[in-house]
Amino acid sequence: MNTSLYALPQLLVNHLGACSRLDSLAALPYIEVPLSILRQQKNDEPYHVVIEAHGLTLTLQCIEPNAMPEEQTWGLHGITLSVGNWSGGWPAGFEARQATAQDVIALFSPPFEEIMDMHPMLCFTVEGVASQTLSVMAVFDTDSRKLVTFSLIRVGSWRELK
Repeated sequence: MNTSLYALPQLLVNHLGACSRLDSLAALPYIEVPLSILRQQKNDEPYHVVIEAHGLTLTLQCIEPNAMPEEQTWGLHGITLSVGNWSGGWPAGFEARQATAQDVIALFSPPFEEIMDMHPMLCFTVEGVASQTLSVMAVFDTDSRKLVTFSLIRVGSWRELK
C-alpha cells in the first residue's frame, strides 16, 4: 500500500473497494450518520453520503440489492476529503490548505506513474489495501492553484473486507 495513505483514517482506507455490512465504518467518529443512511438500496447504483461538518463525502453502493436484508453487502467506491472542512489527519508535513499539484504528486504518486495534470484537476493511481488499485483525483482552485478536494476511488473488482 502507498505509505502516504497510512496518515488517513485506516478504517476508511481499509473499506475502500471492499464489500461489507458497513458496521465498523459507521463506528468512525467522522461518520455521524445512522447505518440506515449508509446502507441505502438504490438498486445497484452508487450514491453519495455527505458529512459536511467533517468535510467528508462517501460514495457507496449496495452490491446485492435483491438479496435478503441480512445477506446484503455494500461497497465503498470512494472518499472525498474537502480540504477546508476535513477534520481527519493528513500525512505529516503535508499542509493540505497550501498544497499544489506538485505537492500532491510528490507525496502520493509512485515514481514513474502516469499522471494526468489538467489544471484544475490532477489524476493518477496508487496502490491501496491488498494491492488494489485506487485512483487519486485532486481538484485545485483555479486562481490560487491550492488543493480544494482530494478523492480516492476504487478501480477494478470488489474485494472482501478483512
